[in-house]
Amino acid sequence: MEFDSVQSSAKIMFLFSKIIFIVSLSLYTITGTFACLGRKRPGA
Repeated sequence: MEFDSVQSSAKIMFLFSKIIFIVSLSLYTITGTFACLGRKRPGA
């Protein structure tokens, strides 16, 4: 019984870290794209 709860919580933590990684990666890509667009337009 104890082992099952530990395993499920570990699975939840793994999913959580994967979601955080994907979100941070997409945010990094979006900010990088906006930085490139800003550099191409000197008037902005």
